[in-house]
Amino acid sequence: MALLDKFIDPRTREHRVNPVPNGESSQIKSILWNLQNILQTRRTADKYSNLGLMDFCEHSLSDSLMLQLCCDIQQQIQQHEKRLCDVQVSLFDSKKNCWHISVAARLVSKPASDVKGNLSFILELAKSA
Repeated sequence: MALLDKFIDPRTREHRVNPVPNGESSQIKSILWNLQNILQTRRTADKYSNLGLMDFCEHSLSDSLMLQLCCDIQQQIQQHEKRLCDVQVSLFDSKKNCWHISVAARLVSKPASDVKGNLSFILELAKSA
């Protein structure tokens, strides 16, 4: 399952079909598109490939595995999305049927950019029955 298929808007706590809010700048859209690409890609055994998340499908799902996933998400964002800094990824909530992972970062402001501020969202991952 692709992680951003379960994107939740932290302001409304509602699922969004499209994680890019209407009216957002092209830079924000580009960042979110890149995050989707990073989070939906799985790393291979190829020593030259470092894009994407580790494949955890062989592991039994647990809170400790979700903490490893949080670390992996944070490292991937820091490595592959240089327009974000101060990236923080944490296990936000563990419910009976799902985990919520919180992702927050600060936009790197460039002198010519009109985009400043923070980017945050929550990922929802279903627990297997």
